[in-house]
Amino acid sequence: MQVILFHPNADVICETEKILTRCSDMTALCASYEELYESGLACEGMVVSPGNGFGIMDGGFDRVLRDVHGIELEHRIKRVIIRMYGPEIPVGCAVSSAAADGQYVIYAPTMQVPMDIACTDNVYRAARAASHLAKMLHVETLWMPLMGTGAGSLPLDEAVWQMAAGVIDGTAELSAEEMNWEHADRIHLQWHRFCKVPDDGVRFAELMKEAQKHGDIVEDQADSRS
Repeated sequence: MQVILFHPNADVICETEKILTRCSDMTALCASYEELYESGLACEGMVVSPGNGFGIMDGGFDRVLRDVHGIELEHRIKRVIIRMYGPEIPVGCAVSSAAADGQYVIYAPTMQVPMDIACTDNVYRAARAASHLAKMLHVETLWMPLMGTGAGSLPLDEAVWQMAAGVIDGTAELSAEEMNWEHADRIHLQWHRFCKVPDDGVRFAELMKEAQKHGDIVEDQADSRS
């Protein structure tokens, strides 16, 4: 899957490209959404809408999508949210819908309501949810505006790093065996970095190995007999 970050400002895209040099499946394009839509490029894949937890599309990039595709897009997204999550879709989740003109959209909130999300990993979680859903839907091209840099007040470099990490984790192949304490430690350490919380040095993989060594953890007998 090709992930393309877009923004209408050339200087912003130049800085974004510098950060993405190590991400082979992610590129940046200087363009507005209106230009992508009118050129037909957006129709070749899905576009991500990094909104709020209620599907209200009256500001920021959400408003751009609603203006281009009509109010029915907002209504459709809200109905999906209500069906799948009830009164609110949490940050870290995503849903998909389609506009009346056929444009497919992934809605992945970066905040509950318009607010400052600096020192959070909200953009990482939103990008991870959006890219994972796109992967499950076999999307070939995913268009992503820069998340969290508007109402969220997230610095550009931090936003792009979080988006890149989210896409990498959201599209990674992961087995049940690999979802272990080493995996949990990596994700948790990433949370410390994104949220600017000092690393406490705790590594659960090491703690669990030490506990097992001293017999503090009893292995599942059912698994050992199977």
